[in-house]
Amino acid sequence: MGQLSKPRQSATGSALIYLVAIFLFMVAILSINVGLNMYFAPNPDLTSSLVYLSVGVVSIGLVGMTVLRVRRGSSMAGIPPKVLSVVRCAQCSFKQIKSFAMGDYVFKAEGRCSQCGNESLFINGIYAEDLRKRPNMLTG
Repeated sequence: MGQLSKPRQSATGSALIYLVAIFLFMVAILSINVGLNMYFAPNPDLTSSLVYLSVGVVSIGLVGMTVLRVRRGSSMAGIPPKVLSVVRCAQCSFKQIKSFAMGDYVFKAEGRCSQCGNESLFINGIYAEDLRKRPNMLTG
């Protein structure tokens, strides 16, 4: 079996998203321009100009959020999460955190406790480390 991870977004997919974002940004600027021209026209149509301006401003906001989300996702795509298992003893307060191994599951018996000696060691939880809290490898 291989390592569990979410599918990565290809470079072609990111480039396509950026091209669509640029196109939608240009449409938003055009919409704002049309709305301002309608507002400052000799016979202003306030309702239509407000609609064009609103569509333009909302579109720019959505494009900005999409670009930021794609950039954040691509910067973390190469770092696989570290999966950990929490091992506890049912008799005493012994607790150990170990790296996840294939075949681990919650409530799996892990053998004898090193503190009290009972056969009551089991996996209590499995979780992935938060990538945002992991220190940067370059800056430390």
